[in-house]
Amino acid sequence: MRNRFLSSVAAMAAGASLAWGQVPGTPPQGYGDGMLMPAGHQQAPLIPPQMAPSEAALMGGGPGPEYPPPGNFQDMFNGGKGVPSLTSSFTGWPIVWGSVDYLLWTPKSANINYPIATTGAAASGGILGNASTGTIYPGDANFGFGSGYRITFGAFLGDDRRVGFEGSGYQMATQSKSYSISSDGAGFPLIARPYVNAVGLAQSSYIVAAPNVASGTLGYKFDTSSFGVEGNWLLNIYRTCPGDDCGYGLNVNFIAGFRYAEIEEHLLIGSTSTALQTPGAQPTPFVGTFQPGLTITTVNDSIRTDNQFYGGQVGIQTEIQNGRAFWRFDAKLAIGDMHETADINGYSALTRGTDVNATTSTAIGGLYANTNTIGRYRQDQFAIIPDFNLTFGYHLLKCCTVQVGYNFIYFNNVARPTDVVSPVINPAVIPTNAAFGTNLPVVPIGSRIQQTDYYLQGLNFGVTFQY
Repeated sequence: MRNRFLSSVAAMAAGASLAWGQVPGTPPQGYGDGMLMPAGHQQAPLIPPQMAPSEAALMGGGPGPEYPPPGNFQDMFNGGKGVPSLTSSFTGWPIVWGSVDYLLWTPKSANINYPIATTGAAASGGILGNASTGTIYPGDANFGFGSGYRITFGAFLGDDRRVGFEGSGYQMATQSKSYSISSDGAGFPLIARPYVNAVGLAQSSYIVAAPNVASGTLGYKFDTSSFGVEGNWLLNIYRTCPGDDCGYGLNVNFIAGFRYAEIEEHLLIGSTSTALQTPGAQPTPFVGTFQPGLTITTVNDSIRTDNQFYGGQVGIQTEIQNGRAFWRFDAKLAIGDMHETADINGYSALTRGTDVNATTSTAIGGLYANTNTIGRYRQDQFAIIPDFNLTFGYHLLKCCTVQVGYNFIYFNNVARPTDVVSPVINPAVIPTNAAFGTNLPVVPIGSRIQQTDYYLQGLNFGVTFQY
């Protein structure tokens, strides 16, 4: 831009010198055209002719035929296109750029396919299907909006800005959804964890709190987080304004590159029950024994999933500039492998007595996470990730823009904790069940990892620096 400005100044100076520094068009009277006097003749004194004041002021008149008048002042700029728009100095396609965005995104809610907790009359036992039994927790875990950030950098490999590279990465902070319910000291209301008995497939339940039996608390916590990086080659396939000298332009880049994305989630379900010392109280079952007196029973299930995507992607970047404002739309499609991992762990603990005399025993297995399901499971699935981003920006300076946009990223195949465990459980593997350790048949429950989809959507607010 500085060179163009200096060239314009030089052009104006040259034009001015040509306009006002011309040779006289006709010789003044009393002077010949440069011929010598014949020999032998005495040259008479040459007396300059009288000139009117107005003629003297002209000092030689206008330019001669060998110096044409100056052209249109505007044609001295921009190849005859006129003076550039004042806004054009804020536009043009950069060679190097980098941006930082604050992300306000929400993930897809997690469907809780089978109720985590039930309540009802004491006689119902919290068993699904009984007349007074009702579910406590909602049908899904809704996370709402969370915070994150995205960093992008890129560069074209030459001044023609035809081939370039762009890299980008985002990180979403862990978002949590939690819920808990507690009874009073007498065990009201009834709180139970329902399940399906694998023997006969009848509905059953594990009692957390019940009137005059036990007081207790039941809760769950669901965490989700995501991370992604990508690197792309850029090929400029269309540009209406190859230079920086117009205030409006359309720019289209073809994208081809690699993408990595990760979604990690963790579901923790826990309960604590304190046996009430009431007349006729039943002993607490634990790993095939029955413990009388004051006992505190803890049951925890932990289900963690990790989804890692590796694949190639293609797409289109389209940007429209109009003065200082611009619109940009990115559409990308990644195709590759989704490596899914599920870690299932659980334990039960029984504490006898209180204070310094208390003793605690632990056993492998909670309720859903029991010896039939505990372990690490892996599988690979074909996956696609469409990614759309619409951004509006404004040039504060030629080297600095601010922008706001909407993002939508979709994953067609992922594993989520609520789709990993099954409510079908063999009572013989539940440490807190009276049937623990009996010779009940082990009923297979099929694949540990079921497929579902996932998405992220929301707004971004950022700043871009470019050169």
